[in-house]
Formats: sequence, structure tokens, C-alpha cells
Amino acid sequence: MWYSASVFMKGAHIITPPIEPFWEESIVLIDAPDAPAAMSKAEEIGRSKEHRYYVAEPSRHEIHWEFVRVERIFEIDCSRFSSGLEVFSRFLRDSEARSLLTPFDDER
Repeated sequence: MWYSASVFMKGAHIITPPIEPFWEESIVLIDAPDAPAAMSKAEEIGRSKEHRYYVAEPSRHEIHWEFVRVERIFEIDCSRFSSGLEVFSRFLRDSEARSLLTPFDDER
């Protein structure tokens, strides 16, 4: 069976004074026999994406990307993939939707 998984990663600046962390939600496609196996594979993918690197701006410091959790598994009910196939769906509170629709300062 096919599943999509919502994987949450947290990016933390290692600097003083602290800078607010940033987040990534990644939707990944999983081939697994059942939902628990899909969850396990999604967690492995999340952990495999953990890494560290240095940035130069505004001052040289390290950033840590940390796997936080698999937020949700969504079973994809289909016999074959085609254009328009829904691979992930969730309901949002008004505040969540407004937050998602608010661009980052550098994207305006």
C-alpha cells in the first residue's frame, strides 16, 4: 500500500543571543504493507535528514536540523498514480491556516 507522511523537522541556530528556530514540514511518499510500517519508515526518513552546517550571515554560526516527529500518516487509496491524485490532506484551525498563508519576511 502507499502512504504519505508529514515529517516535521526543526532548524535551530546555535548562537547567542538565540534566534527563533524555523521548521520544515515535508510530505514524503511511503510504500509499506500497513500504517505502522509506514510510520516506522517515515521516522527513519526523518532521522536520516538530521544534519548540521555553518552559515555566514548575520554572523558565522552552526545550524542543527533535528527530526521532531511524524505528524500524520495518510493512506493513499488508489491502484495507480495519476495527475490530481490526493497524496495528503488535513483539517486546519483558522489560526493554523493564517500562519501557513503568511510568507516569511524574505519572501515578500
